[in-house]
Amino acid sequence: MSAYWAGREWAHSPKFEHLEQPSEAAMDDSEMDAALEAIALIKRDSPQRVALLFSKWERLRAVYGKHKDTLKRRWEKKSIEKRKRILNEAWTVTTDTGDKSSMPLHHRPEFNAYKRGLRGEAYKWTYLLPFLNLEDLSDKVNLMLLLDSRAKYEPNVFAWVDSSRIPMAQEFGISRLQTFQHYMLLTGESKMTYGSIFQFGNDSETYDEGWTSVDDGRSFLLGEGFLCLEIQSKILKFLVGICELLLFDVNLENIRHDDADVFESLSLCQLNDSATTEEWCSMMETHTRAQYQVPQQFDIPYLRRLATAKRDETYDEIWALREDPSFFREKLEDKYSFNRNCHIAAFSLAQMSQNRPRSFDQEAFQDAYQKLVFQFYSSANDWNMLLEDLNLIERLRSRYGADISPTKPLPSDYNEALYILWMTLSRAMDDTLVALTVRLAMSIPLRRYYELEIGSTGLTARPKKAKSEKLPPIVALLHDLSDEDQQREFGSLDTLHEIERIMKTNKVQAALIDAPIARLLSELAALGEIDDQIIEHQPRIQCVKKNDALEKCWVKRFETNHIILASLEQPQDWARLCQPLTGFEYPTNRKPNEDNVNQLRAAEAKLDKFWQNVDQHFVRHTGKTLHGLMGKGIDNRTIFRTDPWQPLAVRSEAMKSTTLNCGIESPPGSSRMGQGAQETFTPPPLPMPKQKTRGEAYPSTETRPEKREVEIAPPVRIFTLPKRAFKVAIALFPSDRSDRVPGKIMWADFLHTMSKLEFSIRKVDGSAWYFEPTWAKDLPITFHQPHPTDEIPFAQLRFHGNRLARRYGWTNESFVLA
Repeated sequence: MSAYWAGREWAHSPKFEHLEQPSEAAMDDSEMDAALEAIALIKRDSPQRVALLFSKWERLRAVYGKHKDTLKRRWEKKSIEKRKRILNEAWTVTTDTGDKSSMPLHHRPEFNAYKRGLRGEAYKWTYLLPFLNLEDLSDKVNLMLLLDSRAKYEPNVFAWVDSSRIPMAQEFGISRLQTFQHYMLLTGESKMTYGSIFQFGNDSETYDEGWTSVDDGRSFLLGEGFLCLEIQSKILKFLVGICELLLFDVNLENIRHDDADVFESLSLCQLNDSATTEEWCSMMETHTRAQYQVPQQFDIPYLRRLATAKRDETYDEIWALREDPSFFREKLEDKYSFNRNCHIAAFSLAQMSQNRPRSFDQEAFQDAYQKLVFQFYSSANDWNMLLEDLNLIERLRSRYGADISPTKPLPSDYNEALYILWMTLSRAMDDTLVALTVRLAMSIPLRRYYELEIGSTGLTARPKKAKSEKLPPIVALLHDLSDEDQQREFGSLDTLHEIERIMKTNKVQAALIDAPIARLLSELAALGEIDDQIIEHQPRIQCVKKNDALEKCWVKRFETNHIILASLEQPQDWARLCQPLTGFEYPTNRKPNEDNVNQLRAAEAKLDKFWQNVDQHFVRHTGKTLHGLMGKGIDNRTIFRTDPWQPLAVRSEAMKSTTLNCGIESPPGSSRMGQGAQETFTPPPLPMPKQKTRGEAYPSTETRPEKREVEIAPPVRIFTLPKRAFKVAIALFPSDRSDRVPGKIMWADFLHTMSKLEFSIRKVDGSAWYFEPTWAKDLPITFHQPHPTDEIPFAQLRFHGNRLARRYGWTNESFVLA
């Protein structure tokens, strides 16, 4: 752990590394003369540039304020081709004499230019203003969002985002003005204060204060600040040109800034007619739209809800592994198949005999159990840590209030909390990326594009070297995730958005991605969403110097994961408890009879025995069960078990279920098929001489997990649903297991039902979808879209219903047909 920390003692996020203060002593005479000339030029021209900038902004505000509705109506009526013609004409007006660059044609032009190796001044605006492209702006919504935001808010609101691409553009050959000892402030709402130039002080205190303001983004090096003014002038000139072209028959000569009406910002609902249809935005589409809107500050409530949904997803899966034999079997078979392929590859790389030992399959099977347990429990621990960090940051933001501002240095404890969160995210993203790369190398359609290696940490994979144009588009992007240079420039989230874009538009390419890979992409995207907002935090977070207290905190963070991993590596023989896997066959899709009920109970007993052995193993080596090790990291729940079969004549009318004695009542509506007498399942007691206990789940306070605050579901309400949604609701929440028979439930029908249940829906890159109830925003939930087909399997539908029942207390009586 210390080595991991040492490598990041002064590690900035990739976008923080461009800041370099030119040293006066390191310049020769010619460089010094050029720098002095550049400083004089900027000091002379910046007041004029600022005056022109505000003149364009005032005109745009006046024209848009007076004619907003006309502009919106005329733009929507134009065909795509006519929109592109207007965009090109307005762009031509903004270009300087001799500049023959045309408006980029496609989405993310800087990404394509980078891949093709296009550099230099000819591609200046491709890198500086990639969101101004024909494909995105010809959409009827994006241009109106851009006009609305830029007309309503002063240029200083956009200075941060407008300057964010300057370092990348300068690295790719765009000339820079080399200056020293000066910086520029792009704050203030008037031309008198905007673009003020200051010189670094001669004494160390004022010098450090000035440089810190540049480092955290509150001010800009002189050359970058001057270029930012040019960028903003070009954007406003372009938008004014658009307005004049659309209002060709309106007299705009005498319109003044003072005449502009006060207007409210347009919302997406006002701009997008499809808001009333069932087309839900993905994370990729949301990020594209965000480029045209007012920059959002650090959205801690959303990030906290996203982390809550991801953490609870891992909790639900952990409990499903203990409760549902079919879910356990599915995950174990996938892990075994993957591990077996890895073992075969490792044997081949080690140039061992093809006559593998008899224990080969057994070793792969044993390894599958270890990795299955560690994967889910370590993931739960990671998301719980991230959520705790976000909660702490939210409390600190509430405490400091207005002291956290783009124009002020960050409070030290708030900065430290952000830095620790970012470090934890970096580790989680690195681990997820390693797992994704190995999974890609084991995928049948993709393995030929990767090569495997055996290192100190085991089997690793890396992309084979090949020209991007010779690779399938989605493979080239997957390779980019492992390209450190590209990730430093663009970040993993941008690459994931491009992968999502291809998967949405090209079914042939999407077919190369299997369900486990799609889930890993979703995990990486959720982590990247938080990471992206930390990187773009205003002002930037500053590195925290390593100290003993901080290193102890860092080591303690992953202590539970290390203990779990070390315990799993101790000798154990779990494989014999689960073989053959057919013993986990769980026929919940069949109508109840004595044979089927007995098979259900046999599968449940087999699963219970496995987890009893797992918990006993951890008790022997750590003194605690797995859940005891997690402490507050996992909640207590009820486990349901099938009652013995009884003939119809003597069945109890009330459905009964046996429970794990965890101190929590059965969630309403989460019924299983009860047939009579109750059988109690209890986790293993601590080993004691010749003694057994059946009452208490955790026999001593030392091993009892700390109680976690249980999120209380909102009062159960009754939803009136149309026929299509009602059919899905009844399939999710049958009155009896015998009512839940196999049938085709398509993913689109599931989304339709969730929208009718008043959820806001957002697609995360990969396979995950984020659902946030409008009536309880702090209780979001995530589900994974089936892949490659859109039909929800019966077992997965049952799992979704159980999760919703536990989360919101729903039963089949919660829904009525309209």
